[in-house]
Amino acid sequence: MKQFSTLVALLVAHPLNAQETYWDMASNGAQSNAGSIYTITTAGVFTKKYDFKMNEGISQRSELLKATNGKYYGVTLGGGNSGLGTLFSYDPGTGVYTVLVNFTSTLGSQPERGLVQYSGNGLLYGVCRGGGTNSIGTLFEFNTTTNVITKRHNFVSTTGSTPRGRLYEFVGRLWGVTQAGGTGSAGIIYDFDPATNITTRRHSMTTANGSAPATGVIQGFGGLLYGTTQTGGTNNLGTIYSFNTGTFAYTRLYSFALGNNGNT
Repeated sequence: MKQFSTLVALLVAHPLNAQETYWDMASNGAQSNAGSIYTITTAGVFTKKYDFKMNEGISQRSELLKATNGKYYGVTLGGGNSGLGTLFSYDPGTGVYTVLVNFTSTLGSQPERGLVQYSGNGLLYGVCRGGGTNSIGTLFEFNTTTNVITKRHNFVSTTGSTPRGRLYEFVGRLWGVTQAGGTGSAGIIYDFDPATNITTRRHSMTTANGSAPATGVIQGFGGLLYGTTQTGGTNNLGTIYSFNTGTFAYTRLYSFALGNNGNT
């Protein structure tokens, strides 16, 4: 009965005959072979909105974020003045694309995943997989009103290095993962508190239970966070795991294996 009620609620919110438009990015092709910003409707209508160029950012592998000011924000892995990536905005009303930040080795380089807008202060947050004081990544904050970027954390090998996943807001904090570092150099799960600007390691990955997480975490059933790892587990081909943000308990749920179910 509960599943039926949920289905009815979804149909009311999103009628079958309603047409919705989704925004995304391609990392290759288009006019300069550097990718594009595009929309796709539920009816299958594709519209290219913008062509990326080398000096404005390329190799975008992130999701677009629609901020509360109505603009879309994103990051690119490369390109820009230093070739180390950019942070940009796109105004859907005017079609104007603006490079707001050119990343550097000091600030942080190669932001691979997208941004998140923290509900507590309206600021944007993201991570760079390289650069910073220790050349192994940073966590940054961006103000959409002033267009000022601030580095909030330099990652350290002992407590996590090379952040790869997108940050996820949950219980008043931003949660993320690193691909390496931690007690066993297999990556970590961490949280960042925007109120104090403190980053805290909450779990060190292990080869046995899953290592080298390259994507972020999301909230799932029971209020737990869920994620995947690239390696580790029973067959060293990656795992699916859950994480309790209250007790910091990590549970390996599934080990990938060779065969029809996929791995890594």
